[in-house]
Amino acid sequence: MRKNHQTTGDQLTQFWNEMPCEAEPFVHPRDRDWMLAPKVADSVRLNAPADPKDWIEEARGSRVQFGLLPIPYLGDLKRADIIICLLNPGLEAGDFHAELRMREFRAAVSRSLRQDFQGDERYPFLFLDPQWCWTGGHRWWAKKLKGIISAISEFYECSFDDATAKLACRIAAVELFPYHSATFAMHRALTAIPSCDQAREFVRKAIHDSDKIVIVTRQAKAWQLPRSNEPQPNLIVYKDGQERGAHLSPGTTGGQAVLSKLGISNTTRTVSAEHDHLPVGDIVAQP
Repeated sequence: MRKNHQTTGDQLTQFWNEMPCEAEPFVHPRDRDWMLAPKVADSVRLNAPADPKDWIEEARGSRVQFGLLPIPYLGDLKRADIIICLLNPGLEAGDFHAELRMREFRAAVSRSLRQDFQGDERYPFLFLDPQWCWTGGHRWWAKKLKGIISAISEFYECSFDDATAKLACRIAAVELFPYHSATFAMHRALTAIPSCDQAREFVRKAIHDSDKIVIVTRQAKAWQLPRSNEPQPNLIVYKDGQERGAHLSPGTTGGQAVLSKLGISNTTRTVSAEHDHLPVGDIVAQP
């Protein structure tokens, strides 16, 4: 089952390798017919604004930003066995500063898109890398995952940074809609553009891989999850109020599933000798 899922990961990466990262607008070639059509022209911005005053204005609206690289996923799709499903990358004014004025950060986003982790092996999940702690993406993910990271640190008696690196090697996030916007208003695109179909296909295969867990935190209906009469213990779907917060703290259903996958119990501190003193990134999943 794992072999099939790795092939799916390669398929999603190969899909995004078709998109050039050298010049705006950053739109996948297969999405262009729909995303660049006149009917949605008022809902998108093709180029990133140069003036910081305009950064603030764009971050107040709902336009989709093609002046920033899309983020269809985070983390190592081949290695990750914890998959978090979201709706789309958000947007704040600082995102323009990060990509337009910090070449190192844009290069890191591009490497993540290409699934090239040379030099990023310790933190393949981009927004768990402390060198990007000043970005909005890092702040968002650090807040979501700090409880889990603290639990890892305590359970394995390692530093918070080592616990972060361990999690960064085990977790991936997949966005249904890969392009940035401050608020999401382009619901029609979810059933119209190929990049959404690719994300769904990856997640469907992951659900059928018993070695992985899939946590759908946003827009469960739009993900078009496969129906089954059998229990799916590796699939967690957030509903109602859970969707609004998309929380992953240890007390949530998703957070508990992540800790269980990492071999961590909320009620016991014991850990087998083979799991103690593990090298970074090698927490062994419990059956």
